[in-house]
Amino acid sequence: MEVKSEFEKIMSFLVKNSGENVKTVLPGVIEIFFPDNRGRKNPNKSFLCDIQGNVIAIRDSYFKRWMPLVGEQAVEFASNATSTTGLHYMCREGTSHWSRQQCRSKKTYTKFIDGLVGGTITIYDIADNLAEIDLIRTDIAETELGFKNREDVIYYLEMEGVELGYIEEEEFYYE
Repeated sequence: MEVKSEFEKIMSFLVKNSGENVKTVLPGVIEIFFPDNRGRKNPNKSFLCDIQGNVIAIRDSYFKRWMPLVGEQAVEFASNATSTTGLHYMCREGTSHWSRQQCRSKKTYTKFIDGLVGGTITIYDIADNLAEIDLIRTDIAETELGFKNREDVIYYLEMEGVELGYIEEEEFYYE
């Protein structure tokens, strides 16, 4: 039987423990599916840690840029207790842009619906209006914050004297 590569670890574990009951095996299964990021591969590669395990850079989910949290170019992130890093996924500036875009998009959509119901927008204008709303919602603002790629932020952090907590070729974090 051929097993997909992403399921090999769990399959191997289950075969090895096939004689055990669920109560005994479940903690091991949970550990495979929800590993602690320290000492293991960072699955989403969206942040970097120093040697002590402190988050020192995050890939901002709005700007799609790497934002350092230390040094002269440090970018501010709000705290978020439920995230892996303990910080929000967007920097404060990105969150502000995103919130304004969503608000503008909703207002434009409301005007669109009102126009559609009121008869000022014809069936031929629907596609153009929806495209405009989508553009408002998804257009990313330009910024000079952070770095375009991971290598640049790593170089910056090294120049700042930060001891990175990873092995670059394998991208594993130290415990």
